[in-house]
Amino acid sequence: MPLPISQVTSVALFSSHGLIPATACLGAVRYLQTQTTTSPTSQPNPLHAFPRTQQQQQQQHQPPHPSQPLRALKPRQTARTSPLPRPTMARFSPTAAAAPSVAAALERAAELEEIQEEAVEERVEEELEERLHAVLGTFNAPVRFAFAYGSGVFPQAGYSAKKRPMVDFVFGVTHPGHWHSLNMRQNREHYSFLAGLGSDAVSFVQNKVPAHVYYNPYVEIKGMLIKYGVISMDTLLDDLSNWKSLYMAGRMHKPVKILRDDARVQLASRDNLNNALRAALCLLPAEFTEEDLFHRIAGLSYRGDFRMILGENPHKIYNMVFSQQEQFRELYAPLIEQMPNVSYVREGEFLQQDMDPRMRGAMIQAMPKGFVETLRRRHQWYLARSNFMHGHGVIEDSKVAQSIASSPQLPQYVSKALVETVRAPALVQSIKGLVTAGPLRSAVYVSEKLKKQFKASSSATRSDDKEAQP
Repeated sequence: MPLPISQVTSVALFSSHGLIPATACLGAVRYLQTQTTTSPTSQPNPLHAFPRTQQQQQQQHQPPHPSQPLRALKPRQTARTSPLPRPTMARFSPTAAAAPSVAAALERAAELEEIQEEAVEERVEEELEERLHAVLGTFNAPVRFAFAYGSGVFPQAGYSAKKRPMVDFVFGVTHPGHWHSLNMRQNREHYSFLAGLGSDAVSFVQNKVPAHVYYNPYVEIKGMLIKYGVISMDTLLDDLSNWKSLYMAGRMHKPVKILRDDARVQLASRDNLNNALRAALCLLPAEFTEEDLFHRIAGLSYRGDFRMILGENPHKIYNMVFSQQEQFRELYAPLIEQMPNVSYVREGEFLQQDMDPRMRGAMIQAMPKGFVETLRRRHQWYLARSNFMHGHGVIEDSKVAQSIASSPQLPQYVSKALVETVRAPALVQSIKGLVTAGPLRSAVYVSEKLKKQFKASSSATRSDDKEAQP
């Protein structure tokens, strides 16, 4: 009778683990075979229930060679009515495997590059602000409020990065006469021949001649070429709140770098920005883009300024908004959210304003009183010319703003009111600048402005010619 598999396996395992010699294992196998065949109590092996071939019987009785390892027994598989489907293996593609990793690497590289650019820009801005504060710190005369503005502070399109333009400063002072007296002792070379007449003469020219600012251009301090203007705090606050000339208020419609702040100027400046937003909305249709709004705001103080015809870059407003759109957004986005008649739509791509005359009338009524009075005069003249007032008498004061808002001529009213406010002070201030700067520096200043205008006009003409070519 053949030896049971369990016994052969146990003996072979002892041999494979080195517990007994191989010859002893063979002897033990033969002994067990003899005992099994002679044992009267041996039971038939169920594995032999089916007849086997002679080759299978030889393989069954032939013991494994000691040098050959025993094969592990496979686990029994339960019967199934249908075989399980073979799992599908995804084909390996080097290109498909490398594509996500390459795309992720490129995206990460772009993110790192953007972070580095932002870090460089922040560092450049910090260094510029440090230099601006250093320039301000050189003045011994007391300055209550100061800011820097223009293309020398906020880079604009059309200017070379190697040759930075002159940096513009404005100093708000409490007593202009006293301030000029102290400053002339320290910086006599900053002034023109007017300084020979004394600080009272300089203060008189500043306070009595519009737009009530005294500029000293082409001054070099700590390696920076600057132009600084001096204005009294009372005049500055009056222009911000009431739009007397829009000379300083208009400059503060645009982004500026505050170097020394004042609480009163903060409040007046907020009113100034709100009024600029209201005036721009009067010039815009029901739906418009953010860029359209910023163009209108930036151009308010240039309406009626003769320098836009002679001496200024005709693309100045576009260059300013294009390069400083983020700064404009920081100024006006919070005000837009608080204004009830305008809001962002289409996921922030457009803005929409309520054209209801009552809403627009309330908006107009909140603007500076002198400016609203100019709008009222224009509106009454329009009504009289159109014979709308025949038989209706004078419009009640409570309904004037609503009547102005409902007029189809509202954009023309606002535009002409801006021209009337800006034109005279801007012209007189430019003429005064020729005197306060002196003949030599005035000639240099005017020539630089004309070169800028000629260069911009020439580049625009060349681009138009290229577009016209087939």
